[in-house]
Amino acid sequence: NNQGGGQHCSRWMMWAAYIDPNYSGGEYDEYFGDNPPGTLDCHSPDSEWVLIGVYRQEFYQYIEQISKHLWAIDDYEYIVALAGLEYMT
Repeated sequence: NNQGGGQHCSRWMMWAAYIDPNYSGGEYDEYFGDNPPGTLDCHSPDSEWVLIGVYRQEFYQYIEQISKHLWAIDDYEYIVALAGLEYMT
């Protein structure tokens, strides 16, 4: 009914960080290669992954930060992420 005075509400997201104590330095192939020795099973109750934190962050800032660290500034994906951020604001 637009009684909010034109103000928008913030969107927040929660995310969790884990470490694999059994990681042996195999990078991508450790989890996704042919016959990978590691498993991405931090969601499983019998997993050996260790939870190191649960975080809350404004959605816009999360997308901004993750896009900076995933793609180079001239990658198509980064440009699309920035366009999405522009649309959000």
